[in-house]
Amino acid sequence: MKHFLTKCLVFFLMILSIILLGFFIPSRLIKENIHYSIYDKHKLLEKSNNGARIILVGGSNLSFGILSPLIEEEFGKDVINTAIHAGYGLKYIIDDIKPFVKEGDVIIFSPEYSHFYNDLFNGAQAMVQGLNVYPQNFRNLNLKQFLVVLKFLPRESFVKIRSYLRSFRGSLDIVNAYHRKSFNSHGDAIKHWKLPRSKGVHKVPLKGDFNNVAYEYVIDFDIFVKEKNASMYFSFPCLNRSSYEVNREKIEYLDSLLAKSDINVLGNSLEFSTPDSLHFDTHYHLIKEGQILRTNLLIDAMRSAGLN
Repeated sequence: MKHFLTKCLVFFLMILSIILLGFFIPSRLIKENIHYSIYDKHKLLEKSNNGARIILVGGSNLSFGILSPLIEEEFGKDVINTAIHAGYGLKYIIDDIKPFVKEGDVIIFSPEYSHFYNDLFNGAQAMVQGLNVYPQNFRNLNLKQFLVVLKFLPRESFVKIRSYLRSFRGSLDIVNAYHRKSFNSHGDAIKHWKLPRSKGVHKVPLKGDFNNVAYEYVIDFDIFVKEKNASMYFSFPCLNRSSYEVNREKIEYLDSLLAKSDINVLGNSLEFSTPDSLHFDTHYHLIKEGQILRTNLLIDAMRSAGLN
């Protein structure tokens, strides 16, 4: 029995070693993927000193849904789009931006609706990918986030091992819609403008029950921003219209909670839902014309809220 347990332990340690090796192994094929843009966006936040800034915070509904130069031209302030991926989870996204908030900043906070349902609050597979690129954010994780890491770590490790082995056949680092170089100088995704769209964007239902922990975290974030003598405005994401109709009841519930809170809310959820024809490849990613439309809607809402 002792001999058997020893063999099991050795086998377990071998598998664990392979998983950890895979997680940390370098790969030329993925060194410029979309997750590496966090370094570029942090650099924008660090070097922007032109008075108060407008900082866009959320998931890819913002990175693929806004044209920051239009906002900058309208308000005459530096505009930085920090959004990368909704799969990081609401907590991760908020925790990452907190150290950069300064007095006078205007935070436009636009998370995906899925952040408020089920448990995307604590992140998914994309968070593990993000942590692999930017391990400094490990210090912000709670227990549930660590469990998410453990869940997806083996899969991500083996993907990286395969990528590393393929890298010896030559560089396949193609600049596509999900590449570090797909963003403009403000952090908006624009590379996909010249790429073919998917054949159709489907109705995507919101799964699970409303997550009150996620909602309370947003309330706390608003308080944090105010304590920094900055301001936060909640902006609804650009969910495609057919998905909006499927999820109208759940979205309107969030809408009603925000209306009773002390959070500044820009516009309403319906007006920010966008025609399916303006979406690129998912229910939150817009083509160029969609980005212009959504940005102009946001500018109008900001003006109506008294921002100048």
